[in-house]
Amino acid sequence: MDKQAQMAEREARQQIIDANWVGPIWSPLVDEPLLEMCMDLGVPKSPIILMPELRFKFFLMRLLEFFERPGKVMVVDATNARFEILRENAQSVGVNLYFSTQDVAQLNYSDNIFHLILTEIGLSTLVRLDDVLASYRRVLRPAGHLVFSAPIQGTFPQFFDIFDECLFKINPNASRAQKDLFADVMYPESIVEIIEQNGFELKEQRMAELVLNFQSAEQLLFSSLVESHYLGYCLNMYAPGVDYKLLLTNLVRAFHHYFQGESVSVPMRVGIFSAEKI
Repeated sequence: MDKQAQMAEREARQQIIDANWVGPIWSPLVDEPLLEMCMDLGVPKSPIILMPELRFKFFLMRLLEFFERPGKVMVVDATNARFEILRENAQSVGVNLYFSTQDVAQLNYSDNIFHLILTEIGLSTLVRLDDVLASYRRVLRPAGHLVFSAPIQGTFPQFFDIFDECLFKINPNASRAQKDLFADVMYPESIVEIIEQNGFELKEQRMAELVLNFQSAEQLLFSSLVESHYLGYCLNMYAPGVDYKLLLTNLVRAFHHYFQGESVSVPMRVGIFSAEKI
């Protein structure tokens, strides 16, 4: 099987998993509140919207239902793996949908371009939130809005326990540093403080608690949510002396070992934030 066929098979598997075990629970508790916040902002009827690191197709489609004629929708990510799939879903809508491969902490857009930035922040972005928010603020128009969700303390505890065990075997010092880093950034109060330090005024804050139930470790690991927001963190670490691919390999093996033949319940805690550029 060639690489393109493998990617298509993987995407098909992820679609099934997301549609059955992630979307129906995640969407009403996280995505819908994010979109409701957007609708309460009074943005123009044809806004220019930035959607960094978009993972879920139903999130994009629901946004397009809210903004029937957006001026432009930009989707940016460090990789372009999902762009074609997202583009296919938007073809029938006829919106101005654009894709760009770039680092969200170093956006190449001019200043004061976007009316709204809407995103679901994963771990790899959360741990460098200062740099990312500074980048977002620069490209937002005056009084532009940033609406996002982020994992907060107490979410997906199995991941952090197994992650720490695997990282400790590779580099004990890096393990301790990661614990401290997560402790610093994953409390809602810490996120709010970073928001306000970067020239935003917090307008609204909510919290969502939910449980995702997977029938196997494989379903868990193949879900877009876990792959992008948690496993993807291993490939975006900045700790010296860590073999990231080895860490990711060990992490996947550990999940299969711990949950082999068992269903997996994953408690999630998600902070939802709306802020205005000042």
